[in-house]
Amino acid sequence: MASPTMSRGRPRSRSTKIVVERLTKNVNEDHLYEIFGEYGQIRDLDLPMNRTFGTNRGTAYILYDHVDDAEAAIAHMHEAQLDGAVINVSIVLPRRKVSPPPPLARRGANFDPRNPPPGARPSGPGGGGRGRRASPPASGRSRYPPGSDSYRPRYDRRSRSRSREWSRR
Repeated sequence: MASPTMSRGRPRSRSTKIVVERLTKNVNEDHLYEIFGEYGQIRDLDLPMNRTFGTNRGTAYILYDHVDDAEAAIAHMHEAQLDGAVINVSIVLPRRKVSPPPPLARRGANFDPRNPPPGARPSGPGGGGRGRRASPPASGRSRYPPGSDSYRPRYDRRSRSRSREWSRR
């Protein structure tokens, strides 16, 4: 049989910090020290406050000196009533160490997105690259006749709306 500190092959984290949730707005630090101090010496108590209203946010964090004290507080106070509300008391697990994300994929060790890759064609004047419009033909004539719009076909000169002006014609 596995030891009590083992859970599914991994050591169970034995933290001394508990979280008390679903507190009413009337509860203050003195209440929590009085009630949770019954289970052991409290090293630190954090009761985040709403600055606008001067009330607690409904959650408190209590740090005990000993693991057994934290576990006793959970065993006795989880789902107990405090100021008429049923509270939740549970252990605060230490944060897992997260490995840094892998480096971004790059095209090469010395790739700089601001500079073109080696062997690329230049895109400046006369370079034939993308991003530049072709200049008008050398004959001096425009691609479209004068007075025409390049985006509208020649045969559709009227508005599509059915205004009175068009209906009289």
